Amino acid sequence: MGKRKRGNEEFDSKLGEVFLFGGEARAEKAAKDLASNLKLTRRINDILRKEVSKQGKFVPEVASELDQALHEVEILLHEAERILYQDVRKIASDFKKSTN
Repeated sequence: MGKRKRGNEEFDSKLGEVFLFGGEARAEKAAKDLASNLKLTRRINDILRKEVSKQGKFVPEVASELDQALHEVEILLHEAERILYQDVRKIASDFKKSTN
């Protein structure tokens, strides 16, 4: 936000709070979306395992690859969630510093 006249400090503060809380709400929604994606990925993994089993025999190598892929997706989703919350905390910290 740009510099404003001193008479508008309260307005700046309220506007900043709106942006901050809006950012937190977006971060919370994004985290829920990440969790949903993780559930979907697990579901896909389960379906693929069943399909591999239906083809006659269970292939351990395929199951191992599916498990490894799922594990990598979980790591990426958790890292994305961590970064998202870290960004929101930084925005909140910067906002608090700017209003003091």
